[in-house]
Amino acid sequence: MCKSARQRKARMAVVSCLVSSAFLGLTVASVSAQIRVESAQRLEVTNTVSIAQPANWSVAPIRAIGVKELINVSADRQGVDPVTANIKMNTESRRDHEEAILRLHQIATGYGAPPDAYLVIDGWPALQFVRLEERRQPSQGPKYEDLQVLRVTTAVAVGNTLVRAEAYLPSKANRDLIDEVKAIGQSLVFASQRKRPKYSRRSRGFVGCRIRNRLRL
Repeated sequence: MCKSARQRKARMAVVSCLVSSAFLGLTVASVSAQIRVESAQRLEVTNTVSIAQPANWSVAPIRAIGVKELINVSADRQGVDPVTANIKMNTESRRDHEEAILRLHQIATGYGAPPDAYLVIDGWPALQFVRLEERRQPSQGPKYEDLQVLRVTTAVAVGNTLVRAEAYLPSKANRDLIDEVKAIGQSLVFASQRKRPKYSRRSRGFVGCRIRNRLRL
């Protein structure tokens, strides 16, 4: 078998495992957080992607091209109340849907996401997980007192696009804030005209599927 064929076979094995193994939705936020978020207004991330924007959150000033950011301070309190959590959203273009799913796999394995991180968001394969990291300190000026940050990653493979929302919370964030951030991530909606795969929040698939082929990109 030629090298390209082996690579293709390895990729397909990864895709098959990811799609079938773990769409159990165990990272679902609390019901109360979901209700609050579902009634919120929506923010356009791109012309085909939107996300919930609760009343106590607002859009931060643009800091980077192609990145939108939500902060947990209402618009009329920006510059007055301290920002304790933020969510940065961006998209990545991939060659096709298969490669977008493989990108999910790379994110999951790169950060050691648990098997139950996989779920379905608006009909597309996704992952969401929480981890504690060392906080990056500014090169100049005062340092952060909180030396760690709680990071919530949400990523969705939508057609040939990878949509990503990275949230940063205090290391000792309370459950309500964590659940709210999870619910916001899971509120992503996509206006893609591409045919959606038949994924369901209720689908369990084959738990315990293992990838034996080594992935080479």
